[in-house]
Amino acid sequence: SAFSNVSKLGLLGVATASSAFMGPVVLQRPEACKTSTTQLLQSAWFTSGPVTFLEGTKNIFASTKLPAKEVATTFAHTSTQAIMDGAFTDSTGILQAVAAGASDVTSYVGDGRGVLNLFAGGNRTLNGPDPCFSNVLFFQIFSTPWQTIEAEVTSFRCLKVPSIEGDSDPAGAYLISICFGTVTTTTAENTFAGVEGGR
Repeated sequence: SAFSNVSKLGLLGVATASSAFMGPVVLQRPEACKTSTTQLLQSAWFTSGPVTFLEGTKNIFASTKLPAKEVATTFAHTSTQAIMDGAFTDSTGILQAVAAGASDVTSYVGDGRGVLNLFAGGNRTLNGPDPCFSNVLFFQIFSTPWQTIEAEVTSFRCLKVPSIEGDSDPAGAYLISICFGTVTTTTAENTFAGVEGGR
């Protein structure tokens, strides 16, 4: 059963199944950003074995009590490494789908601004929440200029959320509208993202 022994699941593994947002901490210089052992332990660690998160977590906790040489040997033999959230490259799933060969992609996004950075001329980086946090990286995988796509997206049909009398949450507090539409474009070669051009 999916609900059996849930109390035995590690908190880090469960949280990481949703988001590995603390991953970039391992890339920071401790002396400059005051990275603590606790922060490193909060990052998501995994191994190449069959119980990846469990083994990774055990290895990183054990590393705080072992000599550096032994830690390095263990990490090398088990391929222990930290992972970070996909939001630091593309949280829409579009890049991954196109890189895997998809031609038709459906994506649900917030305000859609992040999507524009997948198109020609879009931002390549976006500063992280503070100087010690990793920047967000964007890969331009489509040849259409982002301004063209922005114009198309702003003309999408939208369903407005109506106000409901007596509702404690006024309309627009969390959801203003739901918009939908289709964008047709061509891929641009991006070796780093694994995308071939001309599709």
